[in-house]
Formats: sequence, structure tokens, C-alpha cells
Amino acid sequence: MPAEFMFDGNWGHRKVALGEHVQSLAYFPPMNVYVISTSKRQPFDLAEEDGNIAKDGIPPFFYSASAS
Repeated sequence: MPAEFMFDGNWGHRKVALGEHVQSLAYFPPMNVYVISTSKRQPFDLAEEDGNIAKDGIPPFFYSASAS
């Protein structure tokens, strides 16, 4: 048996670092596999109709100002 797997319960298993948030897990019987869906925040700029740029998809009027 592979050393990286643990067999301390009903299922053999091992931990795998994905570096992303797991959204869901599903079993696909025809291929006898489990499938996961993940999400990860990505920075992006979105151009509004008026030409303003929304950083990370947040319109400029939602930015919070900080006093220095």
C-alpha cells in the first residue's frame, strides 16, 4: 500500500494542499472518480460604461478612504 495514504477508517485517504477554496465535491460513478470544484480570488480591473475603472470588480465609489 502507498505510504502517503492513511487507512485508519473505512476509507483510504491522504491530504493534498490545493491552495484554493473547495466549493464542492461530487462522485462520478461511470468513471469511479471524485471531482472537486475550487475557487480562488483573482485581481482584475473592470471598465464601467462611464469610463471609470473598478479595481477588483468593485466600483470606485465603494472604495474606503484612509486618512494619513
